[in-house]
Amino acid sequence: MLRVVLMVLLGVISSGAWAEDIEIAHMRTTRGCRGKIGGVITQGTHLSILFDNFNIDLDRGDRADRFAQFSECAMFFDLRLPQGYCAKGLRQSYQGGVVKSRHSHGFFHFRYGFGSVQAPMRSIRWRFGNEILPEDVDSLFTITRADSLRIRHCRRTIRYDLVLRLFGARSTIRNDFFQSGLDSIDTDFILDF
Repeated sequence: MLRVVLMVLLGVISSGAWAEDIEIAHMRTTRGCRGKIGGVITQGTHLSILFDNFNIDLDRGDRADRFAQFSECAMFFDLRLPQGYCAKGLRQSYQGGVVKSRHSHGFFHFRYGFGSVQAPMRSIRWRFGNEILPEDVDSLFTITRADSLRIRHCRRTIRYDLVLRLFGARSTIRNDFFQSGLDSIDTDFILDF
């Protein structure tokens, strides 16, 4: 009987099931995030940020924003680790989309920090001369990043920061368009004992 219990317990531990979830002890955002975040969800060692309105919307013929738009959002999380666990790293996935005319351009920049990892600004750029339509394969993007902490973080709380920037510009209002948005960020935090 004891052998069966130990085998089940070892199976649960090796499958990555956790006795507790990572918890958000505190979350702060900048003014630029207002109305853009649809939800923040944690489950186990996973954190998902869903966006409602983090986008650039330069419609063909729409004069409201003229030739360019810029959007920025920064988020700061104090995460509480499950008792007895240490943070080793993280895996992230950024998902979104873009459609643009040939005479428009833009970018999505992101930077993040997690414990001893302070990643430099990373980006995806959409250049002049390349039209992207909804049916094109490159109209959807997924950017994945994985980082290990230089030193395991075994204190009860750890900081996770994100800085996100979207920009779009077009040559003419009448003929050109640029629309891009970030849909979600999914992060798996890598923990051990």
